[in-house]
Order: sequence, then C-alpha cells, then structure tokens
Amino acid sequence: MADNYAPLYKALLASATRKLHLGVATAGVGAGVLASVLDLGGSTLPTVVIGLGILAYAAMVGLDVSNPDFIRRANSKLRVDDADAEAWLEPKTLRDSEIREVYSAILRAMDECRRIYGGTGESLRSSLEDGLHRSEQLVLVAARAAKRSDAIRRHLDNDTPESLNKELERLRALASRTNDETAKKSFLQAAEAKAKELETYQQLTGLRDRIHAQLKLIETSLDGLSAKLVKLDASDLTEAISINASITENVQTMTSDVEILESTYEETMQELVS
Repeated sequence: MADNYAPLYKALLASATRKLHLGVATAGVGAGVLASVLDLGGSTLPTVVIGLGILAYAAMVGLDVSNPDFIRRANSKLRVDDADAEAWLEPKTLRDSEIREVYSAILRAMDECRRIYGGTGESLRSSLEDGLHRSEQLVLVAARAAKRSDAIRRHLDNDTPESLNKELERLRALASRTNDETAKKSFLQAAEAKAKELETYQQLTGLRDRIHAQLKLIETSLDGLSAKLVKLDASDLTEAISINASITENVQTMTSDVEILESTYEETMQELVS
C-alpha cells in the first residue's frame, strides 16, 4: 500500500523544498519578524504576516501535489524546477489530436518504465539509473518535437491545399484575361507568391508527418524498454548494462533525428515569414 503513495510523497518533498515556495515562506516569516522588531501593529500584524506567509506556502505546495504533471516531474530524474516550458509539455495543450495522442502514450510509457524500475532490486536500480535518466531525456526530446508539430498544425489549419490551389488558379486566370501589362505583371507576381505558399504548405505537411512518425518511434522505444525491464531477472546485471547501452544509442540517434527536423522546421518557418 505504501508503494502506491510513494510518487505522492516524492512530489510533496519536491514541492516543499522548491526555491520559490521556500522564498515565499521565508519572506512572510521575515516580514513578520521585522514588524515585531520594529513594533509595527503590536502583536497582531507580525502574527498575521507570518500566518499569511505560511498559508501561501501551504497553498503552493497543495497546488503542486494536486497536479498530475507535477507529480510526474517530481518522480523523474530531472530537475522539477526546470524553467523550459517545453520540458514539461502538457498533452491537453496540443491542438493536433494525433500528436496529442502519441505524446500522451509516450508519457504513459515513461511512467510505466519508472514504475517497473521502482520495483526492481537495489543492485539493478543502480545499474539502470543512468538508462532511466536518458529515457527521460528522450521524453524531453519528444516534447520539443510535439511542440514544433503543434505549431505547424496551427499554421496548416489556417488554409487548405484546395483553397490555395483555387486562389492560385484565380490569379493566373486574371493574369491571362487582362490586356494591361502592369496588371498582368502584378497578377503573375501574386500568383507566384501563392504558388510558393502552396509549396510551403506541402512542405509543412510532410514535416509534420515526419515528426509524428518520430514520436511513434520514441513511443515504441519506451514500450520496448518497459518490456525489457519486466523480463529482467533480479541478478541479471549484464542484461541491465546492455539495456543501458541500447538506451544511450537510441537517445543519441533519436535526438539527432529530432534536431534535424527542428532545423528543417526553423528554415521552413523562416521562409514563410520572409
């Protein structure tokens, strides 16, 4: 039964020791003590200020431990105070339903790996700790990729290939119909810009699909890891070392692949605004 509450205990400890929360509590107590030393408001004001500081601290901790995302972060090997918003991406914020589904599956797979890891013997946990940490790094890579894909989806939702093609044909028809050379030139320039927009749309669609495929690969990798962990014998340290090596290779390869996709994304979006 105690194991069921272990993630909550870790989240409570992580929240209680966060710099921000401790700072709020310290500020409240400090202000109360200062008010007492300066004899401001008699005994009432210092008591109220200290009480408010402690109440604010307790409220911040309460909000953390009631947040499933924070509990997940607290039970990871990564810093819970990570300031990178993409590091702890909440699936429900993703607009693209397919990306949201696969990213949620990645988080579930990582949670399962942590659960199995927590149930292994001490010697195995020591051997697998680095591999688990690298797997969590892979989840952060997945979050970055999901964020990029979602930005692409938001852009793609503004148009459709059909509407872009229709406008392109309309501009070309206007250019062929007019006898005014200046107007013809302007229509053709507009058509050229629209053709470029259509090309970019198609590139973004392909890029989004590649990111989706990469996320599915990460999901499969984590599912495979949890299956390997389940099969590990308590004394099979050699296999644990082999799993660590395999994880390291997967993380390096997939991180490199995602970085390439991110580079392509940045170049494509730059072309879009130029």
